[in-house]
Amino acid sequence: MKKMLGSNLAVVVGIVSLCASAAWGAPVQLDGNVDSHDAYSIHVEDPNEGIFGGDSFDVDAMDFDESGGWLYVGVDTIGPFDRNGAGGASPPQTELWLEFRDAATGLMLFKLTLTDGGETMKLDDVALDGSLWDAEVADDLEFRVDQSLLAGLVSPYDFKARLDNAALPSDDIVTGQVPEPATLALLTLGGVAGLLRRRRT
Repeated sequence: MKKMLGSNLAVVVGIVSLCASAAWGAPVQLDGNVDSHDAYSIHVEDPNEGIFGGDSFDVDAMDFDESGGWLYVGVDTIGPFDRNGAGGASPPQTELWLEFRDAATGLMLFKLTLTDGGETMKLDDVALDGSLWDAEVADDLEFRVDQSLLAGLVSPYDFKARLDNAALPSDDIVTGQVPEPATLALLTLGGVAGLLRRRRT
């Protein structure tokens, strides 16, 4: 019995280590496409899908991952991502407003503006140096910011993303929470332990 328990425990520890490393810290290919090769650890569906942008340019889901000192963000859109504001924005541009908030720090606001001429990023209305962020657009939008910019935030923290693609005061909004890596590992451990209990019974 002890031998079986020890064997099961080793399996649990091995699986938790594997799942934690796969779920948090796995590489994301920053190519503007949110798809199966990207190991994003947090996935939040947009409950307002299709309301603001119809079936062409609207947020389907937001994805997050931390790896190599970067916070990666994927904005998965229903149709191809449009830099010029799909609703006839003037000037022709698309903006993504991304707020992070925790109980201690308060609000941090990233603003990514995209046009045919390129991208700019601001944090709390101050332009960021290009060494601290990067963005790619293809069918979707993917970008990353240096985690040092988020040093004041304490996990888990809330996020609110707004895609302004039609020059409207309030457009497509997605909200959720980014948990800490330890929370993901504990959730994985709980799930594996439950499987082992069912297996013994």
